[in-house]
Amino acid sequence: MHCLLVLEALYSAGNTAVPVLENWFDRDDIPVNVRKKLIAVCGQISGIGAQQLLLSLLKSESNLMQSIIKALYRSRYSVTPDREKEFEAIAKSYLIYGVELLYMQQALSYKAIHYDVLYSSLQDEINNIREILLSLFGCMYDREKMNQVKHGLSAIQKESIANAMEIIELTVKKDLGRQFNSMFETASIEQRCTALRALFTNEQFDQIELILARILSEKPIEYFNWTKAFSLYISKKYVHPLHSDLFSKYALSESRLLKETALFATTP
Repeated sequence: MHCLLVLEALYSAGNTAVPVLENWFDRDDIPVNVRKKLIAVCGQISGIGAQQLLLSLLKSESNLMQSIIKALYRSRYSVTPDREKEFEAIAKSYLIYGVELLYMQQALSYKAIHYDVLYSSLQDEINNIREILLSLFGCMYDREKMNQVKHGLSAIQKESIANAMEIIELTVKKDLGRQFNSMFETASIEQRCTALRALFTNEQFDQIELILARILSEKPIEYFNWTKAFSLYISKKYVHPLHSDLFSKYALSESRLLKETALFATTP
């Protein structure tokens, strides 16, 4: 409750709170979950000062990139010419991250039904990548059109999805737009992986252990707690031997879900 009251006070203070927020980000004793909340407040405050602080955090808080991008989008930030290359590079990185997740899904689809939940969890991660990319594109190109794309891709109708991808094709820089559409079109996972093969820079995921290790080492992204917790669970449930270092940090996690699952996974 105390943290919530502080966040509400910062939001109410508006741009005058930006120097206070900046000082807090310089501190090492602010937990990650609180830092994420402070980033979200910056996005709510909006304004040039808050946006400049968020832009500075792209380098100093790169491990919280997802939160920063969403906050910039919420603040209605519009990319300036001097930052175009930087944002294109970030978008390209998230496209590569998404392709790796697709290849994980493809590998899981060939395995037993034990991994259906992990497959679905990776789909949530891919959907989050889509949201991040659309937030980036909203800052880089046309915010309202990207909102149309978001609604179109969320619809069930093929016509809505086709219209959304046409907007991407007409609005987003050619290579980025083409790769985005290849990732999120309605084709089979095999077809999408083939179309995006040039972006897949990792080894093949021919063993479940490779997928679990990648998730628990939080590469290439910061996964949802549920994805990490289920990876911990099935490593024990289906006897997938992993290095002990992958478990130790989760046994000390702030998340009760991760902490208890890590303890389960490491209990003989």
